[in-house]
Amino acid sequence: MGERGRQELVTPEAFEDLQQAMKRGEIATIGQADEFLRERHGIEYAHPDGVGQLLRRRKVKLKTGRPRHEKADPQEQEAFKKTSPTPSAKEAASSLVSEAAGSR
Repeated sequence: MGERGRQELVTPEAFEDLQQAMKRGEIATIGQADEFLRERHGIEYAHPDGVGQLLRRRKVKLKTGRPRHEKADPQEQEAFKKTSPTPSAKEAASSLVSEAAGSR
């Protein structure tokens, strides 16, 4: 008995190649995945969201980094992390203060 629905445009080999490119970090967006399949394998979807639907059907998620503000200074952030008290140090300091206030 045949499978229902329309046959997928992407071949197993093309999808494997796409996954490898994603793992290497060459592809970060659906548009880049669409371009990759078109240029490397001659597979052209009518709309880039066709590639998005393909990835969702196969439960593949694009891995992206956390957003960073363009004016953020990484050295300044590291310095802040090193000089700011840790949550446990804050708790210890506040308990010392409350103990000292209670003993008066």
